Amino acid sequence: MKEQHDQDDELRNALRKIHDRIEIPASTDSWQRVQKRLGKIKRRRLWQRRIKIGAAIAVVSFILNLTLNQSLPTAYSQIGTLLKKWKEDVVEFFHEQQEQNEANALTVSPPDHDNTDGGTGPMQIVTLEEAQAKVSFLLMIPSEIPKELHLDAVRIFGSKDTEQYNEAQLEYVNMNGEVLNIIQRKIEGQSADLKATMSAGAGEYKDIYIHGNAGILMIPIEGNLNMEWLTEDRILVRISGKLSEADLLTLASSLK
Repeated sequence: MKEQHDQDDELRNALRKIHDRIEIPASTDSWQRVQKRLGKIKRRRLWQRRIKIGAAIAVVSFILNLTLNQSLPTAYSQIGTLLKKWKEDVVEFFHEQQEQNEANALTVSPPDHDNTDGGTGPMQIVTLEEAQAKVSFLLMIPSEIPKELHLDAVRIFGSKDTEQYNEAQLEYVNMNGEVLNIIQRKIEGQSADLKATMSAGAGEYKDIYIHGNAGILMIPIEGNLNMEWLTEDRILVRISGKLSEADLLTLASSLK
């Protein structure tokens, strides 16, 4: 029993010595360290809140600007590829910048399509080989055409003042008589009037790229899909027909 009592005394003495050696920090220093940590946490949360608010403002601003662009009588947008202009209930897609001086525009005027006798004049019905030889540019031929379509007619158009043919039309037809047109037109000089139009609410449009050239795909609620773009060689290409979006893009990409 005495040995047990002595061991208890030694244990109490050891614990007392350990307790005496413990240094209790001043309350002021401890509180300052706690305040410093709390301050860091508070500042971090404040920055996180500011970032969230800033992101929300940016999103709301973008949506508001987009809404205003579509609601104003005349508004412009160049988000994407071609310059777009909303004017009342019509959307215009410009292939050239509108800042160009219209007096200096040298775009070839649309040819007179009234003459269809296939002989001489502004329009001729020719073979594909003849068209390639007569037009003033490298006529592109599609290598991917839906099987149900076949080439039915090739027309070339020129100016009354010159003997040059600056436009060609490839007309494909299926068994139901539905027509697919591929029109290629050489553009001379800059023109602010080089554009496509679409009635607002008549369908949807999509920005596209064909061989790196910006273009537009117009998908009406009813009727033919229409696609057009301006090549690096300044050939305006327009395709119109009752094809799926995927088939139309495949056909356009195969033009060479």
